[in-house]
Amino acid sequence: LVLVLPVLLLGAAAAAHQVWVVQPNQRAQVILESSRASIAPVLARTRLPMLALPGTGGPEAGDPSVVAISLLPGDRSQLERTETELDELWSTVPRSAALASQLGLIRLVLGRDRDARRAWESALVYGNSDERTGARLGLALVALRVGLRQENEQDRLFALEHGLTHLQRLSDVRSPEVLFNQGVLLAALQRADEARSVVSELRSQASPPLLIEL
Repeated sequence: LVLVLPVLLLGAAAAAHQVWVVQPNQRAQVILESSRASIAPVLARTRLPMLALPGTGGPEAGDPSVVAISLLPGDRSQLERTETELDELWSTVPRSAALASQLGLIRLVLGRDRDARRAWESALVYGNSDERTGARLGLALVALRVGLRQENEQDRLFALEHGLTHLQRLSDVRSPEVLFNQGVLLAALQRADEARSVVSELRSQASPPLLIEL
């Protein structure tokens, strides 16, 4: 019995891990991939005011802080249904950074900044390197949107600086999206010379649409 009991306990632990961790995560991954495919066309035709978020149609001229981002009625309904489905799924696999990242993206597009921030903060904790990069980019955009809405100048600057800090921690990631959003934040902070430096770097990456908007 002394020899067999540890083996039985180990087997029971392995079975519990399979039931409570592996299977829910596998199911979540299947649902997540299906949801991504279904809303990809919606996100691809969604352009955000001065926000460069991978997976969307890119930035356009406008006020980044606007709460109600322009969406077709059918697109909004589809995103809201998907957000509800993924939010329920997230409660069963709260450490899924991939799921949290997708929720962050959908929620920002729907104008739900606080909920988007909560999702991306989770992805920042539990995600791999790429997921943490995406989470920092998302959190920077939330800070930009929220900061520009503040009437108090000190609160506004604090939020914008917080957003810029997230992007500065991505110093080894010089993607066009990161550079664009960094330029917008610098411009919002009235740090024009630094913003122009970003424009020069963005120009070298041959990203005409982003460059024109910035």
